Parts: sequence; C-alpha cells; structure tokens
Amino acid sequence: MRRAINNFWVRLKNKVFRSCVERIGYRSNGIYYFSPGSDELSIEAGQVGRAKFVIILGRECYFETVREYPIGRLSDLKKILASEESPGPHGGLRFDQIIRSSESSFSVTSWVVKHSIVSALENRPWVLVPETACLTANGHDTEVMVNRLGKSLAIRNGPDGIKSALTEGDSASASRLGLYTQPLSSANQGDTRHISEQQFPSALVLGLKHILITSPWLFLLPPDRSAIRRYPWVRAAKLSSYIFAGYIALSSAYLFGFQLVTDYRIDKAREASQVAIELQKENANLKSNITELNQLMEDTEPTWVIWDLALGLAQDGVRFTAINSINSRVKFHGSATKASTVLSKLADDPRIVSADYASAVRNHRGKEIFVIEFELNPDYRERKSKSKVVAAATQNTSLVDKYE
Repeated sequence: MRRAINNFWVRLKNKVFRSCVERIGYRSNGIYYFSPGSDELSIEAGQVGRAKFVIILGRECYFETVREYPIGRLSDLKKILASEESPGPHGGLRFDQIIRSSESSFSVTSWVVKHSIVSALENRPWVLVPETACLTANGHDTEVMVNRLGKSLAIRNGPDGIKSALTEGDSASASRLGLYTQPLSSANQGDTRHISEQQFPSALVLGLKHILITSPWLFLLPPDRSAIRRYPWVRAAKLSSYIFAGYIALSSAYLFGFQLVTDYRIDKAREASQVAIELQKENANLKSNITELNQLMEDTEPTWVIWDLALGLAQDGVRFTAINSINSRVKFHGSATKASTVLSKLADDPRIVSADYASAVRNHRGKEIFVIEFELNPDYRERKSKSKVVAAATQNTSLVDKYE
C-alpha cells in the first residue's frame, strides 16, 4: 500500500513538473524551450507547446550594472531609482535588486532589458528573469562558470553585487574577465561552481524556482501600455455613444409598444369582468347592510307579547292609530265602541301588571278615542335573543355563491 502511494506521488510530481516546465521558455539569440527527458532537462531550439508564462533571458538580451548608493533609508532609495533614467547604452525595462550592504548604504543590481527583445515575443509573458539572477539565486557561490549554447558565461556574486561576462568558446575565469572590483576573502577564493552544458537547464529551473518563492514580484513584467496608447479611444467612444443611443431608442420604442398592448389587454379584461365587479360590489353592500341590521337587532328586545295583545283587541273591533313602547311600559292609541271595555280587558290580562288611561277619553263619530298605558308582566316578557333569520337569508342569497 505504501509503495503504491509513493508511486502515485512520484507520478503526480512528475506530471506537475512537466506541466510547469512547458510554461517556461529561454530567450537568447533565438527562442528555446525546455524538454524534460528521462534523466534531466535539455534545451531545444524553437518555440513549441503552449504559451510561455515565464521567459528566462540570456546575457545577450539585457544590460547589467551594479551600483552602490550611500543612502540609509530604503524609501528614499526607491524614490531616487524611480526618478533615474535606465542605465546602459539603451533604454528598456528595468529590474532592480536592492541589497543592504551596510547601515548607511545599499547595493543595487540593475538589469535593463531591450524593448526590441520584449516586442519580439509572440505572447507577452508574465515574468522576465535574467539568467545571471537564476544562476546565482541560492547566494552560496562566489563564482559561477557556465558553458551553454557554445558560449561561456562567468558570473561573480561578490560584496558589490552580481557581475557577469559572456565570451565565445571555452570558459574564462571571473578574474581574467575583470569582474572583481573588490578583493575576495581567502575563504571565498576557491568557492567556484562549474555548470556544464548538460547541467545548465536544470540549474536555470532550480534558480527560477528559488526566485519565484523568495521574491515573486521582482521580475514581474508590467502591462503593455503602448497598446493602450495606440488604441483609438476617440473613435471607440463615438461608436459606443452611437450604439448606446440606438439601444436606448430601440428599447424605449419596444417598451412603449409593449405598454400599449398591455393597456389594450387590460381594458378588454376589465370590460369582461365589469359584471362580476358590479355583482361583488352589490354583494359587499348587502353584507354591510345585513351586518348593520344584525347589530341593531342585538340590542332590540322582541315585542311579540305587545303585538299579540294588539291583534286580540283588533279582533274585537279596536282600531289602533299608534303603539308606543318604552322599556316595559306600552301605550295603545286607538278607538273603540267602549274604551272601558278595552281597559278592563287589558287589566284582566295576566301578562299585564296594571293598565290605566294616559289621557281623557274623547267621543268622535260614535267611537271613543283613547290612550291606554299599561306595564307588561316581567314573567311573560320575551327574553332577548339574537335573530338568525337575517343570517340565514345571507347564506341563501349570497351573490358570490350564485355567480361563482
């Protein structure tokens, strides 16, 4: 099980390494790419595979300088570097590596890449790294002697920064090329690393890895502002304004037409639903009236006893002109042949406590007009009850149920 996990881990590492190497290119007199072989990396001419995110520049592609600045504050040094022109015989992209050499000074190694080198790249990479920075990234070697592509590169990483020189043919020492401006200590005089043609690709990739881990922003390529300046902003702004105006006009016309169609459909639907709306209004009015009637009847005491007395007297020939009831006292206004008979009949009725004339009896055309006031017996009064007749009528004559 452990062996299978180790094998899987090794295959995964190799796959990730190959994928990363495919995104790295080398630029010298031409374009080269890294080819991962079975044993070690190799550099092949021509640009194949996917677009390169990182380009390592050969010594032929940049100008390298080292300068000491007697400035104690890093912020002041960065302001001075930003105001200085690019060193060297040509302009270009400048990358500065700042190393504090003492409490009151900094050593600045500058790489200036030609604009023609960058513009010649088909796909603009993200990072441009000089090969001298890659080969001295570990910082342990004082001298690095490299054989690559038929040329020799001598690099000196001393107290005054990185210095390099490129020669044809066999490698030459850094001292013979005049790279020492300060003498080496006895401990570092023999600290020299030789990199052969076969070891060169692996050394570049290892140094690049160290740079991307320790200082990933140092060699980050700035955006191409020339393309922004060449862009026809005025024409693009005019075209955008025309497109925007056309879009607004078309969308406004569409919304206006859609609103007209919607209003027409709403009017049609309103006409079709007008009958139902009127019926709903009538139903609402009926319900409101019924509610008011029920509220009035809640506080009304039934007068069935009074009407029973009136109907009994009417059968005896009594004619009533008015009947008034206040609480338990009732007044009968009417006429009869003999008012005394009506009074005695009411007085003898067990539903009446007492009865008497409320005013004098008058004779008119053979009839006696009377006003008799009496008080109902509480034992025979009807108890207050809520009428359910109207509520039942509401349920039976509901317009909503009728037309739904």
